[in-house]
Amino acid sequence: MKKRVRAAAAILAMALCTTAGAYAASNNKTISALLNRDITITYNGQPQTFQDVNGNAVYPITYNGSTYLPVRGVSDLLGVAVNWDQASNTVRLGSDSQQPTYLVTRPNSGGTRYSWIISDTDQLKFSGDTGIQEFQNGVAYQLWNDTASSGMPSQLLFDVAGYQQLTFQFACQRAAVIKIYDQDGRVLSSSDYTGGIVTKTIKLNGAAKISLEADAAQYGGEKVSTFFYEPTLS
Repeated sequence: MKKRVRAAAAILAMALCTTAGAYAASNNKTISALLNRDITITYNGQPQTFQDVNGNAVYPITYNGSTYLPVRGVSDLLGVAVNWDQASNTVRLGSDSQQPTYLVTRPNSGGTRYSWIISDTDQLKFSGDTGIQEFQNGVAYQLWNDTASSGMPSQLLFDVAGYQQLTFQFACQRAAVIKIYDQDGRVLSSSDYTGGIVTKTIKLNGAAKISLEADAAQYGGEKVSTFFYEPTLS
């Protein structure tokens, strides 16, 4: 009885292998394409040459009116990691880990009187001791009478549920205290700012929502805007 079971299992395994092979073959097709050495690829105006993993020159391929570029050459040029997974027959671009999500794309409520998502490109440029630095996105907070006295109800809250930490760059026109609150008004982080562009990473400690603020009451002076540039969650 055991011999019959083993024989049946062997026959079934052979059938599955044959079917899998036929399925894989049916998804592939032999084509006639042009290895096009006459095409020049430029990046930011500069001509580029592509190489394989061994340093050999590789070229674009033209087929049926479309041009195909070597994936490793393009990924190396753009600084994107590329790997080949033989087991799953997969080209892997970038990192397999969870990528940080821009905080400013995850608002929980609309804009308020005191804080807003930056849409003015001029506000995404900060002039400091090292010149003008440009950013892609950010959140601005208006210091009114030099203090964050507006309170949590009027602040722009951001959904951070499920994330462990927040990283951002901060800049202000004068000295201030950087404050990060959770949804219950508890201070997650408070630190002095004296100038320039500062990069910070803070632990969220289970917060579901946060507010980005600054307080300059102890320094005196007129109202100013503060900027939290490119905040990301991870």
